[in-house]
Amino acid sequence: MNLKKIAVPFLGSLFALVLPLSSAFADSAGWQLKTWEQVHYNSTLDYYITGVDNAHVSGNVLICLRSGGEAYFYVKEYDPDNADDFVTYTYLTPTSSTNSTACKMIDISSYQDGSNNQAEIYVQTTNKNAVFAIYD
Repeated sequence: MNLKKIAVPFLGSLFALVLPLSSAFADSAGWQLKTWEQVHYNSTLDYYITGVDNAHVSGNVLICLRSGGEAYFYVKEYDPDNADDFVTYTYLTPTSSTNSTACKMIDISSYQDGSNNQAEIYVQTTNKNAVFAIYD
């Protein structure tokens, strides 16, 4: 029996199985989903926020308003030992005809800190219906 007749189809099949699994964790632009969640009320801030420890990111991030209508929002970097850092304030609105996702890319590299050299960011808004996704 010829080894090439067995090895080549086997390796080809193995590659075909592994490729979809490796690409399932990133979209076509290479963005990795860190969190996708509806905001919850935080009485200390008196705002609706995403989880403060759900998005450990570095470099550029993509903040997407998935649903819930238009939203003005702050992006902040969570710091358990000091006051949270203000990153930016911005506005997103899904297209009115389709209520499709609207996204904004933000450079948070100057907010990376700690032993993991990442920024722990969250979104703060007055829109109680907002659902945000954060990609790194």
